Amino acid sequence: MGYYSSRKSFAALAFAAAAFFITSCGDKSVSLESYSVNKVMHVVASDIPDSAQTYFNISLSLVFPKGAASDSVAAKISKSIILEAYDDTTLLKLSPKEATDAFLASQMDSYKDEISFARQRRKEFIKNGENPPAFLLHNSELSLKTSSVYNDNGILSLRMEKSLYDGGAHSLPMIKLLSYSHKTGDRIFLEDIFQEGYEPKVRDEIVAAIMRDKGFEAEEQMLMSGYFGLGTLEPTQNFLLKEDTITFLYNPYEIGSYSLGCVEVPVALNAVSNVLRADNQTVTALIKSQAKEKKEQDWK
Repeated sequence: MGYYSSRKSFAALAFAAAAFFITSCGDKSVSLESYSVNKVMHVVASDIPDSAQTYFNISLSLVFPKGAASDSVAAKISKSIILEAYDDTTLLKLSPKEATDAFLASQMDSYKDEISFARQRRKEFIKNGENPPAFLLHNSELSLKTSSVYNDNGILSLRMEKSLYDGGAHSLPMIKLLSYSHKTGDRIFLEDIFQEGYEPKVRDEIVAAIMRDKGFEAEEQMLMSGYFGLGTLEPTQNFLLKEDTITFLYNPYEIGSYSLGCVEVPVALNAVSNVLRADNQTVTALIKSQAKEKKEQDWK
């Protein structure tokens, strides 16, 4: 299943769940609530030497609009968050809490199957006088956390951070940025914000923003520093809107080496104003609001 296709396992002994409410800030934001679950499972078996003892740790924390059961807009946003978080369409009929519990249960069952298979394979290797491969048993960790980055002027922007370790040299981090319309509950995409043919202009601003942030004077310096594919770089749908800025995010290996981590690139909306869609009322209201706030601040 997408991001989780390589991870078939999760199980546990300890459980902690908590729900709390994030109150709305006036009539320009939506009320949010959160549901969190943490589980840990240690693998202990007499047929596995101490040096091969393993554990699995899973931590999930989901933020979603309050009232998803009765409000159509809240329900639409919640379903989108569930799909982006768990990449499983069978969970869309459930509430965010139920979906989180169901996802956890399915991962526990998969982990039990994986451990059973690994132990059986170890026995076969030992029976044949061979040393079992170390990768058969290893520590595993999964964390997923969503947080509200912006919740004002008709826009809800969320940050979804995932990290998966399933053996190997390092974990695999991944971040998704999501923006939604308060009015319709629809996720906002680049085509909703920009006019047709926006790509070259926005691409140039993204590269320019990276160069300014890192102090590069030429694209060749970017290549030497671990960035690649700049000639074919495309504005990513992995973005969010916040105040007067659109922030693009590229995960490891998308435009650079793993050592660069997740590359976040904020671009001022006024820098790409000539390719913005005039008929997008949500973004237009956001820009007008920020312009008004700036004017008020200048008068102070």
